[in-house]
Formats: sequence, C-alpha cells, structure tokens
Amino acid sequence: MNDDLLENLLHQDESETLDFKLEQYPFDKATDDEKSELLKDILAFANSWRQTDAYILIGVKEVKGGRSKVIGIRKHLLNRNLQQFVNSKNMSNRPIEFSYKQYLYKGMEIGIIEIKLQMRPFFLRKKYGKCEANWVYIRRGDTTAIANPDEVARMGSPVVTEAKLQPELDIQFAEIKNRQLRGTKLSLVSKHVTLPDLDSIPLYGEPETLGSFTLKTHTFENRNYYRDIAKYINKTAFLTGVGFAIRNTSNVLAKNVHVKVKVNYNPALDILDEYDGPSLPSTDHLRITKCRPLNQLQEKALIEVRRHGNLWEITSDFGDIQPGATIWTKEEFYIGAKEALAVEMNVHVVANNLSKPFEIPLTVKIDVKSRPLQEDDINNFIESNK
Repeated sequence: MNDDLLENLLHQDESETLDFKLEQYPFDKATDDEKSELLKDILAFANSWRQTDAYILIGVKEVKGGRSKVIGIRKHLLNRNLQQFVNSKNMSNRPIEFSYKQYLYKGMEIGIIEIKLQMRPFFLRKKYGKCEANWVYIRRGDTTAIANPDEVARMGSPVVTEAKLQPELDIQFAEIKNRQLRGTKLSLVSKHVTLPDLDSIPLYGEPETLGSFTLKTHTFENRNYYRDIAKYINKTAFLTGVGFAIRNTSNVLAKNVHVKVKVNYNPALDILDEYDGPSLPSTDHLRITKCRPLNQLQEKALIEVRRHGNLWEITSDFGDIQPGATIWTKEEFYIGAKEALAVEMNVHVVANNLSKPFEIPLTVKIDVKSRPLQEDDINNFIESNK
C-alpha cells in the first residue's frame, strides 16, 4: 500500500474488490456472532469474481459517488491472530492468502485487510456464528451473497491471468463538483458580457488629502480594481468548466490509464485549463502569477490543455482504475466560443494492459448569448471571492 493507491481507492465505490468500514471489527473478547462478520467478509472477498487484489479499509467513512473520508481508528488487529482465526475455520485444502496491516495516512491510522487473487472456493465445514457450513459466500458489488452451484463449479478452474484479459473503459463528460455524468454529447451556452467605457467604472479606494497633497492609503493599492474585475468577467464569463469521468466496466484492473483529447484549432473557440486563464483581479498591485502548486504536480487526474499549431490537446493521467470503479478528474478544462458551433473531440484512452488505444468521439454544441455588464456582476464577483 502507498498513498497514491490509497487515494485512488478512496475515490472509488464499494465493489467486488473494495469495502469501507467506519469502525474496527470486534475481535478480542467478541462473541462468535460478532467475529463471524469478519470471517464472512474475508471469505466473500476471497471467493469473489475479480482480476485484482481486494481491500477492506477500516477507519474510512464511505461517501457514495464521492471521495470517501479517512476517519482513523485507535485499535488494530494482530495479523498473526487474524491468520490463525480465519484459517482455522476455513476447511478447504489451502489457506486464504490475506494480510492485515496498519497504515498511517495524513496523521491518521487505518487498518487495511488485503485479500490476494487466488484459487477458490473457500467455505466452512462447520457452522460458526452467523456463517453457515458449506455455504460459499461471495461478494457481489457492495453486498455479500451466496454463490450458486454453477459458480462454485467454475471456481475450481485455474484463475485466468490478467494478461489474457483487457479492461473495458467508458469515458464521458462530467460535472466534477456534483459527480454527475453528462454523456458523450454536451450542449453549452457561451455568455458574452460586453463592457461599457471603462472610464465609466469608478476607481477603487478613496484617496486621503493632507493640505494640498493627495496621499494613497496603501502604497500598492490597485485603483483600477473594479475595472480589472470588469475585464476579467469579459474574458471568462463565456467559458464553461467541464470534466471527464472514466468507468472501468470490466472485471480487469486497468493499469496506468492516460487520456488524450484532440481538437482542431478554430479561432472562434477557446479551450483553457485551470492555470491558463487570467489571474484573479486584486486590490493590490503585487500579484502572484497563477501556477499549479508544487504539491499538486504529481497528482493523478489533473487536466492540462496545450495548443500545438492547428491542434489543441487535452491530457490527463488517471493511474490504475479498479474493476467497476469510476474515476473523476480533479480539475476541469474550460471551453467557450465567440460564435455558435459544434466541437468534435477525438478521445484516445491508453492503458498498459490495452493492446491498442480505446477511441471514442465526444461532441460539444455551443450556442452564444450576449448581454451588457451590470453593476451586480462586479458586486457578485467581490462577494464570491472574499
């Protein structure tokens, strides 16, 4: 386990390979019924249909459709005690390959049970607590079920290696903040805000007078602050933020997923990433150049937009995507047009275990509306950026 993998798991939903537990399993001095809940979960994940290792994260609060939250726990299980308990109840000819580890993440400790991909099935010959004898528990999505006879028969076959299978990926436009999928065709409106004569917009701040001298209250005060806001609104109001989401619809781990979107250059079209747009207006002349913080440079699912001659490229690295998981970009790109048009995007998705890139067309239809700048535009901007 490492921080990148854990962060990846936190952004996924519960599945055949992942479960979140807010509190530690009862174990020491626990009843057979209480301890059997832990036993059932490990059996179910060990028997589940998957092509990658499974994880139970303890001390994490599940957030459906979003990033689950690390809460932390104070009490941990001993791996050797857990191994002895589980495999003393398991009546197959093989021990279940799993481990328990405590992991420190941003100052909080969590417990991680990792269940390896292995031969199956596993079951109990004797009832224990709430676990029935001879039942083959299996994980289906985010619930535990009982495998049917046909499934149990197929479990005796050798596990298919990941190299023989390929992931199946689906990419769509997405609203990042609301975690909503928007499909492959998107309709937007570019709202153009026209400016009045800038001299009609008041200057910022009130100068102080001392005798016949006029003094500014602050050496670096930006007297054109309100006018800078007006120009900023004019340059950005027509842009709409858009993100991407990738779903792994297969039972195979998608390794090191990278997305490249190509768009033909059009002078009536603008495409920017979060750090290419104009800096926010400031009341101070000393402004810091807009750039991505150093601690974010290595993060996955950031979006970059670059123009190369007659082509825009929108790129993002998603890292590994677990089976059944959906990964959302952590940023948006911004798109707008000076005239109504339809934008065709050619999307190439590559992964280490894809034999060839997965390609899909995306379309953005943009309409245009114009209106003059209003006083409330400047006031609302100031309020929202306090």
